[in-house]
Amino acid sequence: MAPRPARAQRLTYAAMAKLTNHEFTASAFSRGASGRVVPTRRLMLAFTAACGADPDEALRMWTAARRAREDRRRRAGISPEFQDLAKTVRSALLHPENVDSFGQLHSVMIEMRARRGQPPLNELQAMAGCAPDGRYRLPKSSLSVILRGEAVPSREHLTAFMEAMNVSPSGVRRWQEVWDKLSRKTTTRPLTAPAKVTSAPPGEDPVGHRTVYARVGLGPQTTSASRASR
Repeated sequence: MAPRPARAQRLTYAAMAKLTNHEFTASAFSRGASGRVVPTRRLMLAFTAACGADPDEALRMWTAARRAREDRRRRAGISPEFQDLAKTVRSALLHPENVDSFGQLHSVMIEMRARRGQPPLNELQAMAGCAPDGRYRLPKSSLSVILRGEAVPSREHLTAFMEAMNVSPSGVRRWQEVWDKLSRKTTTRPLTAPAKVTSAPPGEDPVGHRTVYARVGLGPQTTSASRASR
């Protein structure tokens, strides 16, 4: 983590734990500040609050550190002579006009998550926030299925994901237009794999769980069973 501001120089890790209502232990703060690992987003924000530091600046630095770690991990599996090419291909993928299938949209989401430092699913769920009724906009159970490539996202899930990735409002609209285009292209095509219908666990998004997911490359379909459950 970055050097602590002057106010924080007097704080012990035990005092920091107390200031944050013991959300994390003193040893957790110590490990997070060691520089040996990149801490979780929640730990970083708790550390920042205890130190009285700027949360926006801390988040920027944390994101850069997570992204650098993910870049090192990805480069490790690519021959040096192909690393620049791989980076160029991944960058081109992030332009909405280059996305022509739900499979490519899935790759975009994977790449965006990597560029944000590969935040865990529970952090992505928190970053996307809640709907007015208090339910998660991007439940980690739905997101897990989507990011594994076993389902296409609903328009609402895609919107929540892009906003969690700090995409600008105009950028979010462009990705919504991509989803609309892909949905129009695929809704009349037959399913090639069994659909999956689940009911929502308590506290999670019922809309996301009523969606019948098709394999990537096909649009989401709705069955009479899912309509009847509404």
